[in-house]
Amino acid sequence: MADYEISADVLAGEITDSMLVVDLSVGGMKLLLSPTIEAIPIGGQVLMRLRAPRDPACEVRAELRYRSAVLGTCGLRFVEPSDAAQRLLRRVVGDLLERGSLA
Repeated sequence: MADYEISADVLAGEITDSMLVVDLSVGGMKLLLSPTIEAIPIGGQVLMRLRAPRDPACEVRAELRYRSAVLGTCGLRFVEPSDAAQRLLRRVVGDLLERGSLA
């Protein structure tokens, strides 16, 4: 499992479900499955709160693209992320790429 500096919460009405990020790009993310995600239909959208240590938290809408019970993961595509969300994602992904090149 990768060591990401970003955390993701699914905001579903009164419920906030913290998710474990498995893979991340500026266009979307792969998460471990949770009951909250399992209740969302493929193509359905969820509101996510993204947080990273050096950035303010931001919310972004994401579309569920796939769900794999066998792998225990799901993939989400960010839908029209705000400028703040894009900055956070670019910085975190850039940091991950830089760390990878130093390994």
